[in-house]
Amino acid sequence: MKSQKTLIFRRVARERGVVLILALIVLVAMIIAGVALVRSVDVTTQIAGNLAFRQSGVQATDSGVEKARQWLMSASSLIADAPPSYYSTWNGGATGTPAVFDPATFDWSGKSALPVDAAGNTVSYVVHRMCQNPGDPADPASNCITAPSSVSGTSQRITGGQEFRCVGTNCVASSNPYYRVTVRVAGPRNTVTYTQVVIY
Repeated sequence: MKSQKTLIFRRVARERGVVLILALIVLVAMIIAGVALVRSVDVTTQIAGNLAFRQSGVQATDSGVEKARQWLMSASSLIADAPPSYYSTWNGGATGTPAVFDPATFDWSGKSALPVDAAGNTVSYVVHRMCQNPGDPADPASNCITAPSSVSGTSQRITGGQEFRCVGTNCVASSNPYYRVTVRVAGPRNTVTYTQVVIY
């Protein structure tokens, strides 16, 4: 018959082996959790960086819109296309059938561009007059989309866009055609941002 001491010793020896296995399992679980934590921190940092570049691109579009607005204010004639970045129709420069302007597939090479900014963004813009056909916006054949008149609720067309330059109460009671300004910002890390603004 075995003594009481021998049985206790064997039971303790087996328990030590079980504790070692449990400790190894916990260690492996902690290593996996640590790797997952490092990976999630890396992904979070990448997302924050990408959002910062995207935000920088969106902010840079303001300068493109302002440059296009200044060009529209100083243009002598808005009746016909004015290369490289003004089209007198809403689908000018578009390809495909039907010809629809899509900024993602549009050929931006050679279009009006601003100097590269401090963040490394290249800003390009193109302006489309919202008319179906080129020509005088007063001509019904141009089929222009115009801003509603502020006087007596009528909508009239103007000739040549001269009244586009009016400020405040100096504007007369006729309407101007809408102009769509599309700005493309190509930034670092292959970030590309598009913004469209309609002005009149």
